[in-house]
This record gives sequence, structure tokens and C-alpha cells, in this order.
Amino acid sequence: MTAEKAYNNYYSLLYSIAYQFLKSKEDAEDIVQETFLKWMKVDKENVQNSKAYLIKAVKNACINFLEDIKRKKVEALAEINFQISNYQLNIENSYSEMEKELTEVYANMLKKLNSKEQAVFVLKSSFNFSYNDITELIGTTSENARKIFQRAKVRMQDDAQRFEYDKNTFKSFFPSFFKAYKYGDVCDYINVLKSDFSNWMDKKNPQS
Repeated sequence: MTAEKAYNNYYSLLYSIAYQFLKSKEDAEDIVQETFLKWMKVDKENVQNSKAYLIKAVKNACINFLEDIKRKKVEALAEINFQISNYQLNIENSYSEMEKELTEVYANMLKKLNSKEQAVFVLKSSFNFSYNDITELIGTTSENARKIFQRAKVRMQDDAQRFEYDKNTFKSFFPSFFKAYKYGDVCDYINVLKSDFSNWMDKKNPQS
């Protein structure tokens, strides 16, 4: 059977079969066209039943087409997962580097500022608290909080160490500070500051 005769006789049948597989007009047309192009190169003497041959060829082409789409989807999903994993890894690496840097800064601060200065300095410089909000924590005026912050900034730039570094103090403060810095939730850190500031005031003004 010639290619032209096969095309005229079986195109509609082959298209309907391809469409049932692919549910796409364009893809079904492409599959049938490719099948007929391949059919033109086939030695017809070795084909006993042209119709059965073409039907099988279209079905196989559709199956291969769908498997190729599935493979590409799997590869695309794997690539997306890879990108996400790399992104998450980069974030974790960034957080690790950030934690290392903040550890040094916070430890240095403990050597230079008292509890009140620490509270004002961190809340203002790291979390952008207003002076009015800070006054509620340390029990002073907005103007005094401003002066404390300015004084703390100067002392942080000074090389002089005013206090001995205390690991226990660092362990009490830094985890909640880093959590606040990392996630933006300052509640735990403020509670730690309140407790420390209360203790600091008790030591500063012991009851007789």
C-alpha cells in the first residue's frame, strides 16, 4: 500500500487513537504525521497488514510521547527540589555565618555595656524600637533612653573593656536574641531583658 493511500484510508482512525491517548489535538496530529513519515521509509513488502502496523506504530508513539513527558516532569521536579535544597542550604549557611558574627558582637557588647545600656542599645539598633517603647521596659523617660543609647554607641566604639566577659550571661541572652534577629519575634528576648534588668536594679538598689 502506498503512503498516500494509507494516509487517505487511515488518517482519521489513527488520529482518533492518538487523541484518546494524548487528549491534545496538536499532539495527536504531530504523532500521526510522524508515523506516516516513518511509514514512507518502511519496506512495505515486509508488512502483511498495513492497518494493524500503523495502529500499533501510533499507539507505541503515543506511549513513548507520554513516557517522555513523564520523564521530563520528573527531571523538572528533581531540578526544582535540587534548587530548593540548595536555596535552603545557602540560607542555613547564611544563618551560620550570621550567628558567628553576631556571637562576636554580642560577646563584645557584654564587656562594654551594663544591663540598661544593653537593653536600650539592642532594642534600638537591632530591632528599631522607639524610645517610647524602650521606656516601658527600663522605666525611664524617652529623653533619658535617647541619652543612654547615644552613650552606649560611644562605648561600643571604644576599645575599653568595662566588664569581665561572663559565659553564663552570654548563654542566658544570646539564644533568645539570635532567635529574635533570625525570625523577627522579640518576645522571648524582651522577657529575658526584663528579668535581667529587674535583677540588675535589685543589685543596684538593695533593700535595707
